[in-house]
Amino acid sequence: MSRKKMSMPRQGLSLAHIDAEARNVDWSELRGECDDGFEIQLPSATYGDWAEHDMDAPAAVQRIAKRSAGRQLSEKHEEAFGQTDAYLEWRDTFEPMMNYAWPVSLAYQRSPDEAIASMAEHARACVLIELSEEASERLHGYGPDAPEYVIALTGGGMDLSDELAADYLACGCVPPSRILSGLAGVISRDKARRLPLREAYRAAASAYATRAKQMREESKRIHAEPRK
Repeated sequence: MSRKKMSMPRQGLSLAHIDAEARNVDWSELRGECDDGFEIQLPSATYGDWAEHDMDAPAAVQRIAKRSAGRQLSEKHEEAFGQTDAYLEWRDTFEPMMNYAWPVSLAYQRSPDEAIASMAEHARACVLIELSEEASERLHGYGPDAPEYVIALTGGGMDLSDELAADYLACGCVPPSRILSGLAGVISRDKARRLPLREAYRAAASAYATRAKQMREESKRIHAEPRK
């Protein structure tokens, strides 16, 4: 398990998805009915990945996997791995398992590679998916400006709010308040220390405090006694 602290964008965390909710989606239908459908964003394969999915992996690969399972495959080994059945088995582990998706954007010019690498480090039960424009419009229903990425779960059967929170943070965003409000008792203390969660809660609390103040001021304007 990683002990590395997740980095945070210099500009802070985006509040773009603080009110986001999961969207129901039939992945096979979306893939079949939309042009290009969606593309799962795979992380770089590691020596540990190859060794785990292939008992007959080359001896050199197995030796490196024993010493450093998280080390990325060299260009030569990556090409060789891509031609094996083990690669197909590894790739299939990133297929969405649950029929819902959480909309997300990559904040402050965070690159897909940066987000994917951070997700692989801190949230292996989730995957980043890029939607085609047609799929995005069909799923979100609000036109060409709909988010082009979603987060999907590759596992189920338990509360994976901590994984979803880590994925939003990897994309540079404050996790939706629905996720933040349910993390206690789900996320481990060790994982919480490795994520910029304090910053996320502060940003969320500040945003909602501002909204509350705006609502109070709006109420005052509406109910103010007319001047005589």
